Amino acid sequence: MQDWSRISEQIMLSAVESRIRVLGFTSPAAGSGVSTVARVVAEAFAQAGTKTLLLDLTTPIRTDPRPSQWSPGAPGSADAIRIEPTGLAVLAADASTGTRALFNNIEQLQKTLQRDLATYSAVIIDLPAVAGEEPARLNPIGAARACDAVLMVCLTGHVDRAELNEAAAALKPAGVNLSGLILNDYYATTLGEEVADATYNSVGKYFPGLADKIASRVMQSQFLGERFRFIR
Repeated sequence: MQDWSRISEQIMLSAVESRIRVLGFTSPAAGSGVSTVARVVAEAFAQAGTKTLLLDLTTPIRTDPRPSQWSPGAPGSADAIRIEPTGLAVLAADASTGTRALFNNIEQLQKTLQRDLATYSAVIIDLPAVAGEEPARLNPIGAARACDAVLMVCLTGHVDRAELNEAAAALKPAGVNLSGLILNDYYATTLGEEVADATYNSVGKYFPGLADKIASRVMQSQFLGERFRFIR
């Protein structure tokens, strides 16, 4: 598992400094690591002693007729919250085909966050991806608008600039406060891997033994073997 501790602390401290209580995370496309980032940031808040709620809006929409355990404006939201051993509170959306529209009601979402969940000093919202048709998922734009700020998570090498611009353009008309971009380089090669490949392609043709030694030294370097993450 990737170590997100440093960047999660950076995001937490930035949110506290900016007085952001409700912070959302989304992405241009599914599979970008949004849920991982949202969870580690929520855990960073909780570990710092802040009463924190992780609101998961990525659960699939149900088609069965049973009543929803929780939806915006519905009573009994406290009963649907589970407390993890770390002290982090987690509330998962339980949307059905009959209640999914409630998650598009920005005013109701804001009232829920400000009234029903008022006891939490920090609310981290795990939002579905913006782009792409996912009929089994909630539309993230309404909940994103209810956030004080939203960060976009992009998986390096899997999302191009056009897709990023398209996602940002979809959020803008709703008045979403898109405050930053997180580059998730989970699949990106390290500098050490690139140097090792270049060594084999050049020196390795004529001096394979020397290339092995150079590549081995390079791959043992802690600095050259680190994957860097960026937030801006």
